[in-house]
Amino acid sequence: MPKERIVVVEDDADVLNLCQRILTLEGYQVTVASNGYEAIEAAKGEPFDLLLTDMMMPGLNGMETYQAIKEFDPDIIGVIITGYASFETAIEAVKLGFDGFVTKPFTPEELNAAVAKALERKRLERENARLRALIPLFEMSRVFMSTMDVDELLNQVVHTAKQEAQADRVSLMLLDEESGELTVEAAISLPEEATTTRQKVGEGIAGWVVRRGEPLLLNEGTPLDPRIRRAMRGEASSALCVPLKVKDRVIGVLNLSKLGGNPFAEGDLELASILCGQAAIAIENARLFEELRESFVGVIAALAAAIDAKDPYTHGHSERVARYAAEIARELGLETHEVETVHYAGLLHDIGKIGVSEQSLKKPDALDVKEWEVMKAHPAIGARILEPISLLKEIIPLVRHHHERCDGTGYPDGLAGEEIPLGARILAVADAFEVMTSPRPYSPAMSPAQAIALLQEGVGKQWDAEVMEALLRALEKERLLPLEEAVSLPRMP
Repeated sequence: MPKERIVVVEDDADVLNLCQRILTLEGYQVTVASNGYEAIEAAKGEPFDLLLTDMMMPGLNGMETYQAIKEFDPDIIGVIITGYASFETAIEAVKLGFDGFVTKPFTPEELNAAVAKALERKRLERENARLRALIPLFEMSRVFMSTMDVDELLNQVVHTAKQEAQADRVSLMLLDEESGELTVEAAISLPEEATTTRQKVGEGIAGWVVRRGEPLLLNEGTPLDPRIRRAMRGEASSALCVPLKVKDRVIGVLNLSKLGGNPFAEGDLELASILCGQAAIAIENARLFEELRESFVGVIAALAAAIDAKDPYTHGHSERVARYAAEIARELGLETHEVETVHYAGLLHDIGKIGVSEQSLKKPDALDVKEWEVMKAHPAIGARILEPISLLKEIIPLVRHHHERCDGTGYPDGLAGEEIPLGARILAVADAFEVMTSPRPYSPAMSPAQAIALLQEGVGKQWDAEVMEALLRALEKERLLPLEEAVSLPRMP
């Protein structure tokens, strides 16, 4: 691996040649200049790691040359050559921004030591800066891994990428392995027409990156296939496209672009690559979690349906309760994952009836005391059935407490008011409404208006007032009732 690039500025030709020979033998790539103006022009043509310059020169002195190069190459470091061997001179050079000094006359060992020390210190500073910059990314990794909602996770990734890379536009595309197409799943400041873009593997920048499995940094002057260059959409002055990989499999790409200002650098590419590595694992985990949860819910919902099927009067009961409960939750402004939790709890709320005899479930008249005690146990039985399944932990309290009452006289735990989880209060109302509006062996189906009127009598005692209002709004908004019944529904007092 070649060593660092050094530009040497010295108006004394003998000293200049000496420096060149010493540093070249040490393995550095050396460019020489006899004055500050030549050094500045050389630095404009190619970046240097270190400027080794005489302090006193005609025209521009060493400090003026260093400051001029720093304006367009802020990462360059400087070592001063001085003919005055004094501590004061060294201190002054450091105050002026130099990273080291060497005094004339010097030996090869002294020159190499001064240069090596300055470069090593700079390497350590850069590494520390890089590690400090990575700290927020490792914190974001924790956030990513704690998010199991794929859409929420994708939005977190694009917002983090925009902030950390100071990009103007960001998009995250995921790969559909069956169709071989990439689609935009999350974006910031992307033109509307670009959000619906579908790109095949191998086409455009994103497709190229997916096929190669390698990141791409595009700046002005980057040598590139003309077809890829055209895909930059002209207005972008700088772009990054980084694959999201799980092991050796590419699952998507992260696109970042700037419309002006400082272009992306290698450090931005490294940062984006780390971010994409963390994001890819988190996305894959969230997908697997979702598949696993759906599989569990599917199996248990099948059991719940089997319970409904034990009695033709209750066929479809759990599905309808789940539907009503989800609509109520939306009306109450709950977050998407909370609505989903309530919906799943609605599907599973009667799973505990596995422990209730078919004779009791189908009994056409009132249950006796013993039968009623068994029936009242079904919420607790349901919670125990679900308890070993960690994926369903948020559902368990809703299943357990959906027969609690606001006045504290419900079961199984006699909770009251806001002690009862909101989801359980929602299920209680949805369950009661479904039962009232469906035929049962012990009573005919009520009309929705009749059911609402009866439910309102129990507001504050059995039912939560806000949940009841939300049910009424959901029934009207979702047009679940015929218009003539919707407009005649009793209003809350």
